[in-house]
Amino acid sequence: MTLVDKNNKLCCIKKMPNKQENTVVETFIDIVNTHLPRL
Repeated sequence: MTLVDKNNKLCCIKKMPNKQENTVVETFIDIVNTHLPRL
């Protein structure tokens, strides 16, 4: 995952409706936790 990918995900999270925000953040954290050790 590149910095650009991370920025795009953060932008998407900010644009999401509040109802979905918690789920999106949790998914994003899972993705980061999965990919960061490989970096």
